[in-house]
Amino acid sequence: EKLLLQSVGASGIFMFFWVFVLFPGSAYTGFEGHDSFIQWMFEKIPLFGLVAPVSLITKYNELGHIPAFTHAVPGALWSVLAPLQLFPEARARLGGKGHAVAGRVMLSAAALLMLGYFIIDANGLYSDTHDFDGHGGGIAAWVDGLHLLPLPVNLLGVRMLAGYFIASGVATFAFARRGEFVRHRRWAVRHVGAGLWVSAQRPVYVLVRLAHAAIMGTQTSITTTSEADAFYYATYTTTLVYLFAAEWLARRPASVVIPIVAMKSSTVAEKRSREKREAEAEKLRNGALVPDD
Repeated sequence: EKLLLQSVGASGIFMFFWVFVLFPGSAYTGFEGHDSFIQWMFEKIPLFGLVAPVSLITKYNELGHIPAFTHAVPGALWSVLAPLQLFPEARARLGGKGHAVAGRVMLSAAALLMLGYFIIDANGLYSDTHDFDGHGGGIAAWVDGLHLLPLPVNLLGVRMLAGYFIASGVATFAFARRGEFVRHRRWAVRHVGAGLWVSAQRPVYVLVRLAHAAIMGTQTSITTTSEADAFYYATYTTTLVYLFAAEWLARRPASVVIPIVAMKSSTVAEKRSREKREAEAEKLRNGALVPDD
């Protein structure tokens, strides 16, 4: 459990840096200086072109700043808040009120980033169709070839995952409102698993592409088929790992008392202690109680 929570923390920090600090700085997509710099890096540094087509990074600028401000930025905020909501130590420091406020901010960020996702979806900016010339990986090609599904399997999968992300967020909020804090915690963990897999998919994809280059040769590995295989196999793997890990963690007992419950218990205890002190002070004033020397 401790290892999983540490992974959540690392994932959240990585996404924050991915969006705001390090390459590719997704928050700045749509700004000419940023996009020109990304283009220059892919043209001048062979390693970048070896890993991915530049459009995988810059495609969202086709919609200006909208994807950055409605998807990347709230996504980074959501990612940073995720470990603060799950870490027992962080929850204890925040207290009940702080935990509740941070939770509302996190779910508001989730709602905004999903608005960005719907905009991306509506404009068809998916990697297989936009960046990999229609290639969605060997598994998807085989499944789609069976003609059993109403939509391409990658598109169906990402929309189902988006639906689960939304549903788990709604359940997290609803159970907190109803005071069912055990269920609230379970669905909060599932909500984090449904979204934070993205942070692992990025480095896993890079590692797979570098492995392709080492095995196949640098020039041979630079094909849209190879890139699509790496991208979607990394996506399948990290998504399943995060979903199953979240489900395992959600079914375990909480490490500590949930802060909202703790806050209520603490408030009652403090009230009783204060009443006791006031009663003793009143007795002292009336001479009914002589304090010990």
